[in-house]
Amino acid sequence: MKEAGLYPYIWLNMVDLCQKLTKRKTEELRLVKYFTAVTSSHEGRRKRHLRFIEALKTTEPYIEIYEGKFYRTSEWCRKCGNNYYIYREKRTDVNIASHLINDAVDNVFDVAYLVTGDSDLVPALEIAKQRNSKKKYGVWFPPKRYSFDLKRITDFYKTIPDNIIKNSQFPDPVEDAGKKINKPERWR
Repeated sequence: MKEAGLYPYIWLNMVDLCQKLTKRKTEELRLVKYFTAVTSSHEGRRKRHLRFIEALKTTEPYIEIYEGKFYRTSEWCRKCGNNYYIYREKRTDVNIASHLINDAVDNVFDVAYLVTGDSDLVPALEIAKQRNSKKKYGVWFPPKRYSFDLKRITDFYKTIPDNIIKNSQFPDPVEDAGKKINKPERWR
């Protein structure tokens, strides 16, 4: 979203977005699975992300949220010889892949849409298609993201239009049982 110049639009109602992406007469959106990991290395980002997840939870039961982890690892700099720490997101891709295959085998969907540009999911799509060839698989590429490998393996693909993202925002504030969840100031 940042790379696409859509940073002010990351207060995104994922359920509303997915409903707009599945506006065909023959389709009914049943569930959105959101896979993420909340950083522990940057307090401001962590708080904003947790607030966003809190807003997403107001769309239950149409959304399920699955969290991966960030792990701190030590890296060695070849130029200066010093060690430094970086944080790497883990489990998100594996969670997506596991759910996709499991849901295909369990006959949970007729059509699965992936909102991603990550070609790491190609093996999971291949397995899901092998395990249940009657299902359809599509990918919606976020703005400024694309994968030829995903395009090749899915039944259909498109890039999410900017105007759909702009028109799929949570209100500010989101109200939940009398509680107000405000859009983070930095996202305005």
